[in-house]
Amino acid sequence: MKKATIVSAAAGIAVTAFAAPSVVSANTVVVASGDTLWGIASKTGTTVDQLKQLNKLDSDRIVPGQN
Repeated sequence: MKKATIVSAAAGIAVTAFAAPSVVSANTVVVASGDTLWGIASKTGTTVDQLKQLNKLDSDRIVPGQN
């Protein structure tokens, strides 16, 4: 299964779309179904715009398993 990675500049955290939310390491958060960029940005101390820019996203929508 391919995984999408979302990078957070402010907190230096990468977010990988896959299963349950958990901190894998100081640099990785696993995204669960129903998570949002706003929620991830809030938890990691960054903004949705920064997450979108760093990850070349066109919308605020993330989906576990996206390319």
